[in-house]
Amino acid sequence: MRRYLELSFFAFISPNSKANLSPQKLHTAYEEFVEVIFGDSETECNITCYYNRLIYTRVELESIQANLQIGSKKNALIGPYLSKAVAIIDAQLNY
Repeated sequence: MRRYLELSFFAFISPNSKANLSPQKLHTAYEEFVEVIFGDSETECNITCYYNRLIYTRVELESIQANLQIGSKKNALIGPYLSKAVAIIDAQLNY
């Protein structure tokens, strides 16, 4: 269930993250996150498991978005990537 939350993207966007965040590292981690989601959509044999994983991840992303500190440098950097990640998951769930 936590497969997507164990990717490096979540290590960077987690509110308690101590990871050394840079725009390039975040972009690379986001791209990996998206590739794994799209890859799983093509190879997952158990579609229910896949959708449950997406829903779980969507809820976690929403929680992180709700807890971002407005005006912080970190928020300015990760905010757009969070929004894109949520949009991709929503598109997969509505497919």
